[in-house]
Amino acid sequence: MAKAKRLPSGNWRVQLFTGYDENGKRIYESFTAPTEAEANLLASTRKVELERGIQKARTPAELTVGEAIDNYINDRDGVLSVKTIREYRAMRRNYAPRLMKQKIKGLTEVYLQQQINLESKRLSPKTIRNLWGLVHSAIRAAVPGIQYNIKLPAKTKSEIHIPTNEQLIQLFELCKGKPIEIPVLLGATCGLRRGEIAALDLSADVDYQKNTITISKAVSNDSDGDWVTKSPKAYSSYRTVDAPAWVIDKLREARDTGYQPMNPGAITSAFRRRAEKLGLEIRFHDLRHYYASLMLSLGVPDMYAMRRMGHATPNMLKNVYQHLMDEKDREVTDSINRYFNAMQHDMQHEESDDDE
Repeated sequence: MAKAKRLPSGNWRVQLFTGYDENGKRIYESFTAPTEAEANLLASTRKVELERGIQKARTPAELTVGEAIDNYINDRDGVLSVKTIREYRAMRRNYAPRLMKQKIKGLTEVYLQQQINLESKRLSPKTIRNLWGLVHSAIRAAVPGIQYNIKLPAKTKSEIHIPTNEQLIQLFELCKGKPIEIPVLLGATCGLRRGEIAALDLSADVDYQKNTITISKAVSNDSDGDWVTKSPKAYSSYRTVDAPAWVIDKLREARDTGYQPMNPGAITSAFRRRAEKLGLEIRFHDLRHYYASLMLSLGVPDMYAMRRMGHATPNMLKNVYQHLMDEKDREVTDSINRYFNAMQHDMQHEESDDDE
């Protein structure tokens, strides 16, 4: 029996060797508990059961889908981000309850497709794809080589909202002097995320001589739902961005007057109240869309825009670009329609003159 290992979540895990599968691969069972003693007790009890033949060791295929997911999550607890672990556990707990109880060896493509179809009636295509990605990965981790051909719902185009310059000025005015002012300014003029803003140290992370802001950490929920400061999930999120001089002046003023950072949830709530007061249907994250659209409209090359946004790929920029193109297309269509509507009006006027 291996020595108990403490996980980033604070729990303890013990892995117990229980034999070999049909391919000669070693089989382990994982036992996770809040304390080291409890984890060791669970593993020791299981070891005694195996030695006495009370309960035959199960092959990976005899695991339920839910158990396979639990093992998959536990085995990656120190690798995956806290947010990803939390989302995986939520999917395991809340989605496809029948599927979670089904043993892997009893799975068929027909049954899996039925369960996916059932969940698709209440979940978005994106959530279904995330759920299937977790289920399929967990099953393949337990039983390598297993494959299923499942039809997933088609992707839907996500709606992007980009505030106008006028709307942004209204927001700046409404948030002036309020705790939400700094997050709004940083989101719109620097493209910072909520978690990055919440983790910002105005004394250590801002260079008031060079007018730059360094992003090296972010605030997010841990597995217990508490707000914690951690390193960014992706290497591309580490960056230093230039900020307008007047925004730096605002940060200096906030630093000198004892500014207290808001957690991401508080930022969302405060921003929503201000947006609703102005009748705007935008989220705080749409301030990043505004920043991206500004760079695109100014012709900033993708490489530089991605670096400023903290992106590893240009996918978000492409989505914003497509949104801008759609908006432009509607403007062109409206202009063309107005032209021909005016022509029709002139034709009708001429016909009236002829009748006289």
